[in-house]
Amino acid sequence: MIDNSNANPIHAWSVGASLAALNWQLWDEAIWINQAFFSQAGHCGYVLKPQWMTSGFCSSGLPQRTARTLRVTVYSAHVHQGKLIGIRKDDPYVELKVKGLPCDSSTTKTPHANDTGRLVVDKAFDLFVSFPEMAVLLVVLKDLNLPHSDAVLGYTALSLATLVPGEYKLVLNEPFVSMEHPRQHRDMWVKVKLEW
Repeated sequence: MIDNSNANPIHAWSVGASLAALNWQLWDEAIWINQAFFSQAGHCGYVLKPQWMTSGFCSSGLPQRTARTLRVTVYSAHVHQGKLIGIRKDDPYVELKVKGLPCDSSTTKTPHANDTGRLVVDKAFDLFVSFPEMAVLLVVLKDLNLPHSDAVLGYTALSLATLVPGEYKLVLNEPFVSMEHPRQHRDMWVKVKLEW
């Protein structure tokens, strides 16, 4: 089946491709990954390949590395309920995804809140990453009650190559908008602590 969805660009980058073509009319997870990956160079349009990739890795395979532990503590999340608060309230939960080389791809999620739009978790999640220079952390706020599995309320994507440990209030971007830069929604956020 042929459609206009995007493939994960990290698959192309991981084998040394200098370019991964994306459909910018569809603002999906692949575009989020692309935006985060190129943020490590200030969105200038290129990122230098890691040293191991320029020194003949194709013939010898990936270098052996011990995986590092990225601990993400999710404290809370909030989504503004707006004028429909009396009709329907969100049941939010946070999904954490590491997108990188096949050895660095993992997903976990928090429990959900019931009919409040506010999630209080205060729980740590350990994600293991061997090649942070080729990985992105997606923090996605979803709604359990929406009728499809891609019930994304908001997201943010962070390059693990330049991740600075600390506590953050991550203001989330609105999903699936077709534009050059994502639009942040100031009333939708996730509070986290990131540490290696």
